[in-house]
Amino acid sequence: MPPLPTGTGRRRPSDRLLTILTCPLCGAGLERADGALRCPGRHTFDLARHGYVSLLTGRSRATSADSADMVRCRAAFLRAGHYDPLARTLADLGTELAPPDATVLDAGAGTGHYLAAVLDALPGALGVGLDTSAAALRATARAHPRAEAAGWDVWRPWPVRTGCAHLLLNVFAPRNGPEFHRVLRPDGALLVVTPTRRHLRELHEPLGLRRSTPGRRNACAAPCRPASGPAARSRWSTP
Repeated sequence: MPPLPTGTGRRRPSDRLLTILTCPLCGAGLERADGALRCPGRHTFDLARHGYVSLLTGRSRATSADSADMVRCRAAFLRAGHYDPLARTLADLGTELAPPDATVLDAGAGTGHYLAAVLDALPGALGVGLDTSAAALRATARAHPRAEAAGWDVWRPWPVRTGCAHLLLNVFAPRNGPEFHRVLRPDGALLVVTPTRRHLRELHEPLGLRRSTPGRRNACAAPCRPASGPAARSRWSTP
């Protein structure tokens, strides 16, 4: 885990994280500054005591996000092992498609469960989870020693450097195709997990859940790296 700066209880962002994130207001790089991150234009973003940085500004703050109870329940469900086959599949694909020291972005990271599985499989990798929920960001920041978290709405242009990511995860989360393409390296890989109509089907009627629509996709504006070999053939059906 990155060290804590002297005199504070905040987790210090790693040097590698500062090579990935940019100021969401002007696009410049960020540096550490007294318990915050700051760009040369003096736009400043506080580091939360729980180990994440929120880059959401007043105009771009999300109107809805997972609550603490929602994140706690999701974490308990995942810890019970129900989706372990999916986590293993993502980890296996990660080792096939990315180098051991990869930069891994997780768009809509949730609890950081899948990001942590991939980081376990890539011994030198850094993971950065993006999410709007403070509770989810806290969970992601503690999901793995090499996981860090940044508050951001993934529908918007990301405060992330172009071409910085070897691997991009998008698991049951919003899909921003143009940003996927922009932040991936030319040799980078994108792993997307989407639900079928069977996903959580026992809850559809009692809770009035929205069903996924076959064929509905948010496609990338330009091609991302296509998987080949075992990666292209991998399938995993959620219960």
